[in-house]
Amino acid sequence: MPQLSRKATLSAYSSDASIYSLTPREVISVRSRDDVVDALRKAEKTGGSVTARGGGTGLSGGAVGDGFILDFSN
Repeated sequence: MPQLSRKATLSAYSSDASIYSLTPREVISVRSRDDVVDALRKAEKTGGSVTARGGGTGLSGGAVGDGFILDFSN
């Protein structure tokens, strides 16, 4: 489960095609069911929110969050 937390990466995931912007705590690139389970456990343990993200092309801010972003685009 690759975890992406460099400042530039977090900045890239802080918005989608909408006007909304929130810097996530962490971006996790998920590639399997086990990655998703591990990420959800981590979020539960730390009390962080979870946002699923695909291409980040939404116009309503649905791919933006200040917790854990699960990147399903790969």
